[in-house]
Amino acid sequence: MTFTAWSEWYNVYRAGNWSYTAGMPLIFGIGLSPLLQWLVLPPVMVGAYRMLGPVLFGQYRLRNLADDLNLKRDHR
Repeated sequence: MTFTAWSEWYNVYRAGNWSYTAGMPLIFGIGLSPLLQWLVLPPVMVGAYRMLGPVLFGQYRLRNLADDLNLKRDHR
């Protein structure tokens, strides 16, 4: 969060790489949108990873496949 605030300040006021429109809500001269992104997105991403990670990375599928193979071997 600190880096985001510094980066926004530096790029807007010091380096002039971008600027805010007149309609951008500001908090202490920093755009509200970038700050909210760093407050909201990290917890959302952690929650999504915890829910979807095992499915996306195949842990459940591989575990079920291994169980199926073991069952087939036992019945031979």
